[in-house]
Amino acid sequence: MRSAAEALIDRLGLGLAGLVNILNPDRIILGGLHRALLEADPERLRAVVADGSLWGRSGSVPILACTLDHNSLVGAAELAWQPVLDDPLGALG
Repeated sequence: MRSAAEALIDRLGLGLAGLVNILNPDRIILGGLHRALLEADPERLRAVVADGSLWGRSGSVPILACTLDHNSLVGAAELAWQPVLDDPLGALG
């Protein structure tokens, strides 16, 4: 019987495989809970993504752990959205 972590890793891998098939990224960077799942069993996650990818194992996308902490990411997102937050109507035009 699979553990809860294995089930989550398999679900994450299937979702990532779908995104790989649609977006064809050159890498995947995971943070937060997703990073913890990657670190729990990196080979399993990479195998699930490769098996679900149209390119299979021959074109597997590198899956990396984010090196920034959560607060850094929130700060970066806030900086990116600051013009919209300052002037929402101006950002539309």
